Amino acid sequence: MSPCEALDQAIGTAAGLGGYLKSSRSHERRIAATVRVGSRTDFSPYADVDAQGRSAGFAVELFAAVAAVMDIPVTFYSGRLDTLWQSLKSGEIDVLPLVTRMP
Repeated sequence: MSPCEALDQAIGTAAGLGGYLKSSRSHERRIAATVRVGSRTDFSPYADVDAQGRSAGFAVELFAAVAAVMDIPVTFYSGRLDTLWQSLKSGEIDVLPLVTRMP
């Protein structure tokens, strides 16, 4: 299992929220690269922004903690879900945690 696959699995398992974590890039990329993470701005307490406009919330803290343990640098990008989804599809961000399929 590659480190990126391990991160996908660890975060998906640890969150236990029925979230959907999708990587838009190959798992073969170098770990030295920063993982670009989308973070919603309207899903408190899981994902939101703080007074300084930085990504905040349970999902952000969990993702950052797992990545730190695995020594994988991450950068968070905040936005609305529809915008982040398009960013994921276009490869502008690498992962988008806490996305759930609805019937």
